[in-house]
Amino acid sequence: MRTQVRNLTTRLLATMLAVAALAAGELALARGSEEVVEYRDVAVRTGSGKPATAAQVCAAVTAGVDAARAENRYAWAREPAANGLLGTLMVRSKHTIRVDIQCAADKYSVTYKDSSNMNFKEKKKEKVIHPYYNVWVKDLVGAIDAELARL
Repeated sequence: MRTQVRNLTTRLLATMLAVAALAAGELALARGSEEVVEYRDVAVRTGSGKPATAAQVCAAVTAGVDAARAENRYAWAREPAANGLLGTLMVRSKHTIRVDIQCAADKYSVTYKDSSNMNFKEKKKEKVIHPYYNVWVKDLVGAIDAELARL
């Protein structure tokens, strides 16, 4: 009888652990993506309060990408693109994100271009991606804003 109770207890415990592991896995998958944050038409704010030219803004944006590369542990790369830059971030040769960066005298935009290994999906006109995408792009925008504040 004790052996039967012990076997039943062991099976019950194993079942409970399996259910808990399954629930934890579902929670981990649910947190795996969030909505892509786009920075469209961000107003240019110079440190002097004076209006900037498009050339000054674009130079500050370029310097911001370079500053983000220098200050953070992940290196942003940039290349010229139509109306601005294409920013690329590769993390541990495993994850890649690319953003379009456009600039004008009074505004700039940083928007999602594409990615690899970042769980990107479009769901009913909503773009979702791994949460670190938004963290990395927010850091980039912060570096751009810091460079604009120097104008």
